Amino acid sequence: MPGNRKITLKTIKNREKAHPFSRKANQMNRVFLRSEKLQKAKSARLGHMEETVQRFLAFRDALSPETITMTREEMRQVLETYVSRYDEEMFQLEADRRPGRPKTGRETELELLRLRETESYASGLDVPNLTSPSMVKILRGWDGDHNSITRFRTIRLSASASKDKKTGKGEEEEVMMK
Repeated sequence: MPGNRKITLKTIKNREKAHPFSRKANQMNRVFLRSEKLQKAKSARLGHMEETVQRFLAFRDALSPETITMTREEMRQVLETYVSRYDEEMFQLEADRRPGRPKTGRETELELLRLRETESYASGLDVPNLTSPSMVKILRGWDGDHNSITRFRTIRLSASASKDKKTGKGEEEEVMMK
């Protein structure tokens, strides 16, 4: 029996009358587990795409109307601003909390988000390649749809590349989004 069969609960006949330990019950269990697995993979994929869309929208919002291109240093500054976008809210939540009280859920969530984005930035984040005027034009006209994000040529910028100014070396490479 092939493992890649796409059986749905609709195609299983007499599923209401199945004995709990029958082959039909096992088949329904497999169908249910497969649909759960597919749903989990889909939500993980969409979550990752949502992070990318938010990052690209931050770059679009950072573009001034007269900007034709951006240098890598300007893109790093935008990326650092993006990573630290919730710092004010974190400081406000910390100031509002009474001494000796545990952190709120929102405060913990923001700290984890900040930590994850800082680690990603240290290893390198894909950003739109705004060194070419054509990409700036495409980014300005972009509606924020995650399906059209593949139109952008991207580069990978990392925090270590901004520290290594003398040699000009860094973990920068041009990448096409898949």
